[in-house]
Amino acid sequence: MSVVARLSTLVSVTILSLAAVGPSHAADLLPPAPALDRADEIVEIGTGWYLRGDVGYVNYTKPKDLGFGLAASQPLDGERLEQAVSIGAGVGYAFTNGLRADVTVDHRFGAQISGTRPIGTYANGYVRDQADFESTSALLNGYVDFGTFAGITPYVGAGIGVAGNRLTNISREAYVAGLPAGSAVLQPHTTYNLAWALMAGTAVNLGSGFALDLGYRYIHLGDARTKIDGPGDGISTDAIRAHEFRVGARYMID
Repeated sequence: MSVVARLSTLVSVTILSLAAVGPSHAADLLPPAPALDRADEIVEIGTGWYLRGDVGYVNYTKPKDLGFGLAASQPLDGERLEQAVSIGAGVGYAFTNGLRADVTVDHRFGAQISGTRPIGTYANGYVRDQADFESTSALLNGYVDFGTFAGITPYVGAGIGVAGNRLTNISREAYVAGLPAGSAVLQPHTTYNLAWALMAGTAVNLGSGFALDLGYRYIHLGDARTKIDGPGDGISTDAIRAHEFRVGARYMID
């Protein structure tokens, strides 16, 4: 048998053998495909998102009245801003076990602000101003957590944002020799100011993703003022600051 005839016979036998083995068995003769790591295909958006809610007691420091309107207008004497309560909510993200941030919105309900100013043309005359003050702030806050000990995590933080301060229910009464000498009603007005805050507190782990947040916040809210009244005078209160003691809850979403 010639060489060509022998090669032809060998090829024919090989083809018939593969056909007899079948596709499934033939595949077994191929090298295995490389395994894919499924973990590499999953892109994790991230964990650490949380929601928060707070209620608080607001203790304002003594405000500073600048006098507003007429050049002859004098600042209020003995100006007082009473205490108030606040409520707030926010959403945050924990980047690591020691660093997190959140955005919060808080509303401080009406607190009475009052004071008197002398009437320049009367030695024994004065004007008494009174209004309700309320404030809403939106802050971006950053915190440093100092580690968890027996389920308790102390922290410090700082925030910056904007505050909308509003004076409502504004009344003005004049007295001469202790007797009423006239009154006026000033229109409500809202001012928007840069606000900033410093915080410290403790979080207590309650389990199931919940934490109790006991915190202190010193906040600077800016100023508040009325519109100028008919005679050309008004109220302008500067450097409104408060010590806030808050109780809140945090819930970890992930």
